[in-house]
Amino acid sequence: MNEKVLQELIELDWEKEKAALATIIRTTGSTPRGAGAQMVVYPDGRTVGTIGGGCGEAEVKRAALMSLDIGNPCLYRVSLDSVVAAEAGMVCGGNMDVFIEPVRDATPFQQLASYWQREEPVVSLTVVRSNKEEIIGQRSFIDLEGRGDWQGPFLPAQIKEQARRGEYQLVDLSWPEGGGEVEVFVHPVLPVAKLLVLGAGYVGQAVVRLAGELDFRTTVVDDRVEFANRHN
Repeated sequence: MNEKVLQELIELDWEKEKAALATIIRTTGSTPRGAGAQMVVYPDGRTVGTIGGGCGEAEVKRAALMSLDIGNPCLYRVSLDSVVAAEAGMVCGGNMDVFIEPVRDATPFQQLASYWQREEPVVSLTVVRSNKEEIIGQRSFIDLEGRGDWQGPFLPAQIKEQARRGEYQLVDLSWPEGGGEVEVFVHPVLPVAKLLVLGAGYVGQAVVRLAGELDFRTTVVDDRVEFANRHN
């Protein structure tokens, strides 16, 4: 999960505001963003984060506003190989499945943030499809050994192995107690990668700028006063 999106959800004033969270859960073919990309949508049309921009993102934004009005989560497919997409210059040619959920409670995101702050890897499990409407959108967290508050069916070892590698997954499971088949989005949230840059000269500064674009947590070391300062 993008740190900016997570911070936005934590700081939301739940008594006065509401928002929807859109998450890409599956892609086929070429798409501008992959699984795991997220965007927060507010009732006034404001957004935080991106799932790729263009007409595809605009479609999802409209669907998110509708989801907020109705109050229910939904699955939305964005086709980037349609005539409309082509006319808008979206030549990716693939498809994105997006799970859209009205966010009603900051608790799961605060829980996620606590893992993030401790730099502990965690896996978010979200039910995105089920014939039991009341469990759609249910979110649980487990560590890389499978320990956590997941109350659903047994998780195959393969899921945990792929999560360790940071791979997003969409898995079909049989829910207990007559829940039938459910689809669960497995979203690993790993600690931010760290980068140590030795030397704050022009090369080091360029590396730091690029690292910032890639969400590295960067530390710069230099014993020269003219370089070892916040301005540089």
